[in-house]
Amino acid sequence: MEATRVLDSTSARGEKAEKGVTADQYFHSQVGEEGMRLLYSLRDRIARVLASHRIRVLSEQEQQKAVPWLRAGEEVLKEEGPVTVKDAFFFEAL
Repeated sequence: MEATRVLDSTSARGEKAEKGVTADQYFHSQVGEEGMRLLYSLRDRIARVLASHRIRVLSEQEQQKAVPWLRAGEEVLKEEGPVTVKDAFFFEAL
């Protein structure tokens, strides 16, 4: 549950939130270097399992690409700037 609150306090792009801490920085402060290696290892294993089912995990760079033909509706909570791939998949509504 703690992780959910941290993720909610960071933007969809993993940018620094009001507290000035990204999700990765927070998790690192909680689990240390060894814990982060374990999390990254698990992430890679999950990505391989998904890939074996022809499901692709987008890289952070791919998630940040602008989707200029999409516009956020009035009911969507969106920071300024263009809609990104990540915004299109993960958005908050009023």
